[in-house]
Amino acid sequence: MVKQWPLTDAAVAALRAGVAAAGGTLGQVQRQNLTPPYTKLNSLARLRAAAGNDTMSPLAVFQAYNAIVDAEFQFLRSQAEIPNGSIALYQEGVANIDGGQALELVGREASLVGGSLAAGGTMSAAIRQQFTQDVYDQRLLEQNALSPLNWPGIGSPYTHLFASALYTRFAALENSITDGTGPGGRLPVSAAAWQSSVQSFLTEFTRVSILGREADTKGAAHAGDVILLRLILVGGAGLVAVVISGLLLVRFGRRMTRELTGFLAAVRALADERLPLVVRRLRAGERVDIAAEAQPLALRASTREATEIAEAFSTVQRTAVEAAVGEAELRSAASVVFRSLARRSQSLLQRQLGLLADMERDASDPGALEQLFRLDHLTTRMRRHAEGLIVLSGAPSGRRWRDPVPLVEVLRGAIGEIEDRGLGIPPPTLAALNDRLANPPEFDLADTDQLGLFVVSRLAARQEIRVSLRGSPFGGTLAIVLLPRRSPQANLAPQLREAPPARSADQARTLIASIRQGWRNGGTETGGPTPATSANDNEANDDGERA
Repeated sequence: MVKQWPLTDAAVAALRAGVAAAGGTLGQVQRQNLTPPYTKLNSLARLRAAAGNDTMSPLAVFQAYNAIVDAEFQFLRSQAEIPNGSIALYQEGVANIDGGQALELVGREASLVGGSLAAGGTMSAAIRQQFTQDVYDQRLLEQNALSPLNWPGIGSPYTHLFASALYTRFAALENSITDGTGPGGRLPVSAAAWQSSVQSFLTEFTRVSILGREADTKGAAHAGDVILLRLILVGGAGLVAVVISGLLLVRFGRRMTRELTGFLAAVRALADERLPLVVRRLRAGERVDIAAEAQPLALRASTREATEIAEAFSTVQRTAVEAAVGEAELRSAASVVFRSLARRSQSLLQRQLGLLADMERDASDPGALEQLFRLDHLTTRMRRHAEGLIVLSGAPSGRRWRDPVPLVEVLRGAIGEIEDRGLGIPPPTLAALNDRLANPPEFDLADTDQLGLFVVSRLAARQEIRVSLRGSPFGGTLAIVLLPRRSPQANLAPQLREAPPARSADQARTLIASIRQGWRNGGTETGGPTPATSANDNEANDDGERA
């Protein structure tokens, strides 16, 4: 059926091209009569999609395809004209159209019964009702094709066919199906009997239909041959498609399910594992190879749709990795800019503070000294902002003290920077701020309203301390800083943190002997007493052994 699609599309395109080539030779009425079949043909894509994704029942799909063919027969009847005033030729042409549509209905009956036999030999009530309607319409059209009124002067070419034993056997099978089915909807005919009868009848019906058209005028017969032959081909292709569609749909469905399951697993691995891992590595400062991390999805697919979807997701994956790498590079560049500008400002502000200190020492006027102190305070705040930018860039603040600073002095400096009678913070906002302090977020260049929180959270994570906020009795906000217990050797150089290797007894004895010899030599040179050798030596040796 899928292989038949391009052939059908080509036929539809040829029809449209023929109508376009006819141009002005087609009248307004003829173009209006083309609207119904054109509308039906435009529904082919939607009909195919519905048949593929099971949004329509098989019978509904079958009826929708038949509606397209019915619209074509309706168009043929609308184009039937009396050639040169000959009513006889007109009647023969109409009778041939009726015979052709009766042949189409026999093909539909074959499709319905063949599909039911392929489904296990049972026919649902809805399909049986459709079959009965097709038999009724087919026999009515046969009567029109057989009527002597439509073949004045000559006999109907269909007379011998419908009087033959071949038709009698086929009609008996039709009657047995329309009269009723067995328990559970089972067909009262065997597959072999039905296939033999319908195939023989369709072959003979097709031959007689061709003879009937040849009896018409040459011009009308030629046009009728082209149109009806196409309809017969479409009906035959539809018969074959309906018979094997069940098997094809099952096979195609299983393959699509298998491919989509593999595709789903690959997409989940991409979304849940690969992309988050790339983002974590970029945030950790690692360099990422885009070609290695954005390899195409490994999906074994034989259908074009699944392959194209996999290629599209591979493109999305590469775009996402490139965007993440670009964002990481942008953050890194922004950090470098922050660090460079902040260090320059820090250097200038440090020099400015030195000048202010000299001016404060030389100032004798209390008013001028107060102004200098205020300027010193503002400069100190500017320096703190510069240090905050350095911290946000990921580097140390750069300003260190050579000697330890008592905690009391740190607290005094902190208290000197507070206004403890502020407006306070609403509880929901306070909870959000505490969460940000406890879990430092990734610095966002778009969120610059509370840079101090970013700086504090970074410093707290770096120094392993905890900072939390709560309401103050004065109405403002109280900040609590919790220092963890001091870790021994935490501030030693890395090469000094390791314990010295254990000495052997010989090494300890040699070390103690060297110390004793140095002690003896020192006492001799200064004129002091020379230590005893017997007991001390023995004790030293014992110490060496114990060591």
